[in-house]
Amino acid sequence: MHKISRLFNQLLKQVAQKIGSYSNLSLTQSIMILCVVPMVGSVVLVGYVSFRNGTKAVENLAKQLQQEIHSKVERELNNYLTSPNQVNQINLDNHRLGILNFSDFPLMEKYLWRQIQHFPEIGFIGYAADSGEMIGVERLDNGKIEINLMNDSRHNLRIYPTDSQGNKLTQRKVIPHFINQERPWYKKAVNAGKPTWSDIFIYQGTPRLAVSAVVPIYHKNNQLKGVLFSDLLLSLVSKFLSNLKVGKSGQIVIMETSGLLVASSAEPPFIIPNRKANELEQIPQRISLRESHQPKMRELSANLNLRFPKLDQIKTSQFWTVNLQNQLYFVQVFPFHNNLSSDWLVVILLPHEDVMEEITFNTKISIAISLLTLLLAVFIGIFTAQWITKPILKLNQGVENLQQGNLHEPILMQRKDELGNLVSAFNLMATELQTLLATLEQKVAERTAELIIAKEKAEVANQAKSTFIANMSHELRSPLNAIMGFSQLILRTKNLPREQYENASIIHHSGEYLLSLINDILDFSKIEAGKSTLNPQDFDLYRLLDDLEDIFYHKVVDSGLELIFERGDNLPRYIRTDALKLRQVLINLLSNAIKFTPHGEVILTVNASENFVTAEVGLDVTGFSLEKSDINSHYHYRVNFRISDTGLGIAPEELSQLFQPFSQTESGRESQEGTGLGLTISRQFVNLMGGDITVESELGKGSIFKFSIQAQLGTETINPEPEKNEMRRVLALAPDQPIYKLLVVDDKAINRQLLMKLLLPLGFEVKEASNGQDAIAIWERWEPHLILMDMRMPVMDGYEATKYIKSTIKGNATAIIAFTASVLEEEKSIILSTGCDDFLRKPFKEYTIFDTLTKHLGVQYIYEEILDHNQGIFTEIPPKTENFQIMPKEWLIRLSEAVLEADGEQVMKLVAEIPKTGETLAKNLTKLVHQFQFEQILDLIEPLINDDDLLG
Repeated sequence: MHKISRLFNQLLKQVAQKIGSYSNLSLTQSIMILCVVPMVGSVVLVGYVSFRNGTKAVENLAKQLQQEIHSKVERELNNYLTSPNQVNQINLDNHRLGILNFSDFPLMEKYLWRQIQHFPEIGFIGYAADSGEMIGVERLDNGKIEINLMNDSRHNLRIYPTDSQGNKLTQRKVIPHFINQERPWYKKAVNAGKPTWSDIFIYQGTPRLAVSAVVPIYHKNNQLKGVLFSDLLLSLVSKFLSNLKVGKSGQIVIMETSGLLVASSAEPPFIIPNRKANELEQIPQRISLRESHQPKMRELSANLNLRFPKLDQIKTSQFWTVNLQNQLYFVQVFPFHNNLSSDWLVVILLPHEDVMEEITFNTKISIAISLLTLLLAVFIGIFTAQWITKPILKLNQGVENLQQGNLHEPILMQRKDELGNLVSAFNLMATELQTLLATLEQKVAERTAELIIAKEKAEVANQAKSTFIANMSHELRSPLNAIMGFSQLILRTKNLPREQYENASIIHHSGEYLLSLINDILDFSKIEAGKSTLNPQDFDLYRLLDDLEDIFYHKVVDSGLELIFERGDNLPRYIRTDALKLRQVLINLLSNAIKFTPHGEVILTVNASENFVTAEVGLDVTGFSLEKSDINSHYHYRVNFRISDTGLGIAPEELSQLFQPFSQTESGRESQEGTGLGLTISRQFVNLMGGDITVESELGKGSIFKFSIQAQLGTETINPEPEKNEMRRVLALAPDQPIYKLLVVDDKAINRQLLMKLLLPLGFEVKEASNGQDAIAIWERWEPHLILMDMRMPVMDGYEATKYIKSTIKGNATAIIAFTASVLEEEKSIILSTGCDDFLRKPFKEYTIFDTLTKHLGVQYIYEEILDHNQGIFTEIPPKTENFQIMPKEWLIRLSEAVLEADGEQVMKLVAEIPKTGETLAKNLTKLVHQFQFEQILDLIEPLINDDDLLG
């Protein structure tokens, strides 16, 4: 298509050049040609493209329609096949709990009568004892329920109608010599020795196709007690298929791989042959596709057998076209795998003309419109040429007057279109030219004022650009949610090849890197728009530094670097400032230092200087001394940070541009990483916290970044441990909990699918909705415990849906968690004000979902004890003496000598000799050396070394 457009544009250029080369053509003639030629070309191009793409469009449309029907059929069949096993399991559980006694027939009559009311797809529920008794209830075609009872020694099966209360009425029929052990379904259960399915059979009387789920029941001595059974009415499947719309006259057939029909949208899957003279009644018989009453279905069977001599060879969905009864059809065949004795095949037959009808009609309309447009183009071309050329001639005359210096004769024209505006502008230009010549100095001043206004508009435009970038960052987080979410699901999968874990880990880490770039752009946009504010909170500064050391540990070990954290003695543990912004600044500076340091060390030094506000502290207005908690709020600290490295350094000419947006050093450009916004954002955050960043650097020797922030003394806080939750993978729900019902609301199917795949395997009941209106309908009917609500959706957004639900008494018992890609704090406030109980951001990590469910529902989980190191998660375990047993005794002796001399440098050299299998030991030793805990190291290794070795 692109190639055709390029050729068409080249043709138009050649036509225009040819027209320009003929100087004897008038302007009117040239305009007419230029109006008509493109229209003719457009009609030809549309016709060609329609002809070329018509067939392909029809096939794609047919595939989409059949794929949609495919999904509906597969989903409905799964629902049908679940019910019989569910009924059997309920009865078996009640029997084991002592609620249901199979021998108590009066109780069984009432119980089974009520049970079958709740399962419209079930035709018969019963129990057959090995001793010969049987009790069951049967649903008739008219919807009435009959009780089947056999409890005498003559094996007479008595059938009783029932009233609306389930009471037996007068006996209707007796079937003599009904022996359980001779029934095919009974034999199938006994031979299997476990829950299974019978072969498909036909009910007598009013023929109905059915299949029975059977469960053998044994005494404690493993002796057979009886068989539970529940019959699924396959006639309901045919009814469902007949209600599906497959074009106007399409059909759906379900059959076994043997060829026998299971269900059909157009005919019964069995026949009733003519009764013979010696037969008392007509016996229905199942038929295959080749025995269908419809000739086209028999032809389809022949075509199917030709393509697939053995139907059980069909393992995936197949799609092709075939001519049946001189009519073209689209055919799709796909296998439906079940636990019956034979898998099923679903055949969808879609007439070609059903798909083509509307397309053919639209094509005819398009051609008619194109021809009509072509005629109108000729007429409009003539009119337009005259209409345009007349004012142009007047403008030409005005230009000649202007060239001659005659500025006092305006062009007279009464038009309000573009040409009229052009004439008015020309007249105005002539007038202004006269004024300009007379008052040039005044005009210069006016133009200067206009430039100032233009500059202000440019600044407004720049602000709008920042807002636009922020909105784009929001939109990018939604698809990134799917990338990072599904990569986490893959990492949760067990028994995958190691290569697949590595691939998923790469995807996840790449997503986190992309998220950091998006966050950088968003932070920069918020800074430019003046929306970046300080959010102070009390937090544990020591914990923050420990987390940073853990984050960069593997990176520095892999790079062969040494990372040292030094804390001043006067450094307070709990301070009050913006913890998130401080963390981001430190991560940015440490990442840069490690990235541009090929060997050597990176050192973070932190200390504090105390500023005590004496005017506000000591005595209150009454003269009494202040409590310690009151005094703390008046302590102010200047916390100083210094990050030094032995890396590549920065050239002097680059230092002045280092904190400019999108600016990178030569080393940064060579690394081809980052946005060039990290240092800009870091400086802005430090400024918000009452400080500034400075840098000292020398090429080839390294760099030193320093900054200070203002902070108050904070109060002790209970530190959340998201890292531990993230490392402890949830395997399932803890036992003895209620069944939690969750509703996922999101207009994007991929986000719903992600949450469904995360929550369903754990044992939650989960339903989904694509907008707020559907969510309200499901909430009213299903009453979920918790709703994960997206806020931006069509039809009805999450704000309106939340307000509606929370405005009711029942809605206050439902927890609603806002689930959005927005990161603006003001939007979070708006969302919570609508009634949402909590706020989660996309992309998410799986542990945030689980923690939120625990917070609002009290959900408890079973966690995996051993973590997957392929995911890059490292669990810190306190060192033990047995951890050192992987090292030789000679190494332990050298380590003890270095520890006794408190030689940290020699200890670190010995740590470097620890193999990769001792990664935990290496990390713990490194931390003990940095904390100067030499005595603890000696206590750990002393049991492994003889006293003689220690003495020398």
